[in-house]
Amino acid sequence: MDIFLTVIAVVVIFSVLVLVHEWGHFIMAKRAGIKVLEFGFGFPPRLFKFKKGETVYSFNAVPIGGFVKLYGEDMTDPEAARSKRSFAGKSAWVRTKVIVAGVVMNFLLAYVLLTVGFTVGIEPLIVTEQDLFHYIEAGNVTTAPGVYVKRVNEKSSAESAGVLAEDELLQINGHAVVNAGFIEILRENRGKDIDVLVRRNSEMLVSHLVAPPKGDDFGFEFKPYTLFPRPIIQKVDDKSPAERAGLRRGDVVLAVNDEAVYSPHGLAQIFMRSPVLKLNVLRVGQTHEVVINYPRYSRTSPRDRSAKSRKGSCI
Repeated sequence: MDIFLTVIAVVVIFSVLVLVHEWGHFIMAKRAGIKVLEFGFGFPPRLFKFKKGETVYSFNAVPIGGFVKLYGEDMTDPEAARSKRSFAGKSAWVRTKVIVAGVVMNFLLAYVLLTVGFTVGIEPLIVTEQDLFHYIEAGNVTTAPGVYVKRVNEKSSAESAGVLAEDELLQINGHAVVNAGFIEILRENRGKDIDVLVRRNSEMLVSHLVAPPKGDDFGFEFKPYTLFPRPIIQKVDDKSPAERAGLRRGDVVLAVNDEAVYSPHGLAQIFMRSPVLKLNVLRVGQTHEVVINYPRYSRTSPRDRSAKSRKGSCI
């Protein structure tokens, strides 16, 4: 179905571009007094037509683009060359304007579409990873934990386990779905029982399903997603400031001091410049705020500046 819709979208977009382009030729030819024999929607074989004035408007079987047929396009026709109503009978300047009009109309279409898009709002154009992070920081792109289930296969273990389309998959066997590792967890548990934590209408539910012994068909299909690297707390030292603040092993760090973090390096940079850390962490599908206060460290001891030694946690 997705491929079918993609093909339809490509055909429609291409047809609009070509029709607008040909319409530019059509309008400029009319303004220049050139006889327009036919304006065709699509390409032959012809389905039906009607005539208005001296121009035939045809609708054709191949719904891709269109065409304009001008009198005197054949520059070798001596009769057309002598006619003031023919393309060949016009000056080089007029012929140039008719030819260029198609490209001009495409530029005007792009201008109109971009104006409308930026007025009502469009998704940002993301080319590189840095573009993505820039738009996240600017608030144009929002991130959220987990992935959404697009479709659940009939008679699959996912269906038997009660997983539904639109469920938000947050954990697999206790591991948060925050990076590409969740696919490997599914693969490593082929033929075994798997516990998945999903969020459905703000309600947290645990489903038990059996993964197939072979292949990657786990009974559900995910919506398109982009996985961001997120630091995960691997260890919290006993009696450390991190433990006293409530930080736990397995917490996924989403932001520190209201700054989104995507790597241990980015996390360490924030650690180095602030004595008080407000961590926004993901734990069992819920976000929690953890505030860590720690003593000032000696600036003469580089080793003491590590995130682990000062916070009592290891990433």
